[in-house]
Amino acid sequence: MNLSEEAALIQACLKGHTAAFRPLVECHQQFAYQLARRFTRNNAEAEDLVQEAFVRLWKNLHRYREGHAVRSWLGKIVTNVCLDYVRSARRRLNEPMGERDVAGTDTTQRALEEKELIEVVLLLAAQLPEKQRVALVLRDVEGLEPAVVCEWLDISEDQLKSNLYHARQKIRAGLTQRYGTLWT
Repeated sequence: MNLSEEAALIQACLKGHTAAFRPLVECHQQFAYQLARRFTRNNAEAEDLVQEAFVRLWKNLHRYREGHAVRSWLGKIVTNVCLDYVRSARRRLNEPMGERDVAGTDTTQRALEEKELIEVVLLLAAQLPEKQRVALVLRDVEGLEPAVVCEWLDISEDQLKSNLYHARQKIRAGLTQRYGTLWT
């Protein structure tokens, strides 16, 4: 969906045509879900957060700036919803996060080791301070450009670099503690 189509749908919504919101949701739902899933590591919670993000998007359609991508705006909304969730659920960060989706059914030793490594990295990331964890997820997991991450988190590029550096150092230290000097 291009920018002019998005703008037309938003204008229709603002004029009371609620059905015009559905194509926006359908177009961006998978993106929003994947982003929320990176924060929560839980399908049901991610779905709830995405629903909340779309409610916030709906309530703030009047703030839409024509010529700007809804995806970028929605990404910021999803990030904020997820940050709110993380703040309210801070006590859960040190608990096991439940089952993770693992691609394929290969039960070879290598696949098991890879799964264990992913679990360890996810648990280490969950223990990071909020700003470091969010920066790491958005930049290294989602692959967003630094400028986008800075805009979403309302931080400078130097702050982003610092958060990423410290997050990566802590992950590396945790891996070194668990697996030895292979990770230094």
